[in-house]
Amino acid sequence: MEIGTLIIGAILGGIPSWFISWHYAKKSNEELIVSLKRQTNELSSSSSFNNFERMLRNSEWRKEFINEEECWVCERDNTFQIHKGDDRRPFRERWTEVFPDQNGSMFEVHLKIQGTTIKSYHFISGDGGRYTLPLPELVVVDEDPSYHWNIDSVEAKIAEIIGNFYRYNTLAEVAAFTKVNLNRGANHA
Repeated sequence: MEIGTLIIGAILGGIPSWFISWHYAKKSNEELIVSLKRQTNELSSSSSFNNFERMLRNSEWRKEFINEEECWVCERDNTFQIHKGDDRRPFRERWTEVFPDQNGSMFEVHLKIQGTTIKSYHFISGDGGRYTLPLPELVVVDEDPSYHWNIDSVEAKIAEIIGNFYRYNTLAEVAAFTKVNLNRGANHA
């Protein structure tokens, strides 16, 4: 009789225990799936870029060296970083002719989140490295080229953070010196 009672007790105790365990395991799995979907959405390219752009405009950045590489790290969230690429190629355009040292180069600047590049931009090192500037947009009207920086652009904000302006304090001052037009928004009118 004691063995029968023991078996019945084990069955009666085991079934509710199994049901409770199964219920919480399922609930935990559902919460994990919801959490993973949320994180995936946050790291998707468009929302990641939007978050990065918000950090560029609203956060402080500090220059650091990570693995002997110069980069800029967001004070609010150090997983947001700006890195200069190593691949440089010679660069010269009409707007760079004002620099005494004509040894200019083009390189890429990479926006990274947790070490993953989400977007890259072309930048120019001018006057032997005294200037670090975004690549201006070339606009040709009636065979007359003009160069433009959008002061509201991500590139301009990056330049404010990582740029070298030599004798000047702002991109606007460098624009006046190089005769690069400054625009706001998407139009160049």
